[in-house]
Amino acid sequence: MKWRELASSAWKQRSARERRLLVLGISVLGLAVLWQWGLAPALGTWRTAAQRQAELDQQTRQMLQLQAQARQLQTPARMSRQDAMAQLESSASSLLGQDARVSLQGDLVRVNLVAAPASGLASWLALAREKAQALPQSARLEQLASAKAAAAAPAPAPASASEALTRWRGEITLRLP
Repeated sequence: MKWRELASSAWKQRSARERRLLVLGISVLGLAVLWQWGLAPALGTWRTAAQRQAELDQQTRQMLQLQAQARQLQTPARMSRQDAMAQLESSASSLLGQDARVSLQGDLVRVNLVAAPASGLASWLALAREKAQALPQSARLEQLASAKAAAAAPAPAPASASEALTRWRGEITLRLP
């Protein structure tokens, strides 16, 4: 209450001309504050809205294209049985060795291994799963050690040497889609 009384008495002590100038000054300050904090930011946003909307539309189109690509990658392309079988047979000779035999019985693929290298077998199984979409049904495998490795190292060899000499024989059955 004290401040109001002081302001009122100070106002009354001013001449009419000073009061008009004070009202004009306060009005100018009020308009400057209103422009700086109220109208200028809104006007700037309004001016850039069309450009920003175009940028957002472009980003939306890009996101929709990426979404379509992701969906396409999530659903693998279906391969026909003949193509899947051809893929398995061609890769079997190069990865599992020339002695590997691949035969089709209904929707099952039987692979007979004689001395398939471990790394080739792992690569071939990954290829069968990813490309041909074949699912393993059963496997009867026996690990072989080469005669050279057995004679040279009767005790277990280090992992890297052992891996290079490890061979597998047996049968793997896969189900085609």
